[in-house]
Amino acid sequence: MDVVGRLQVKSRNQAERDLAALFARTGGTSVSRQRGSTVTVVEAAIPHANYGKFAQELVRIGSWRVEAERSPLPDLVQVTVRLGE
Repeated sequence: MDVVGRLQVKSRNQAERDLAALFARTGGTSVSRQRGSTVTVVEAAIPHANYGKFAQELVRIGSWRVEAERSPLPDLVQVTVRLGE
């Protein structure tokens, strides 16, 4: 993964829908989703050209904190988002 982060949200169900819509708006593709009892892990691929917009819009869904980020980012950024309430 190129970017790993945690997204604190009020509702995981709503955040999952918002995240899917954000992937669509930024040309991204959801690769996998694993829903646990307290955390949902979503993996996606986002085109580098749209990653800045993706990162900016994440904060509208919840409190985003990057835990790891590769530099420089590749043309297709592999992102892991851990959703927690």
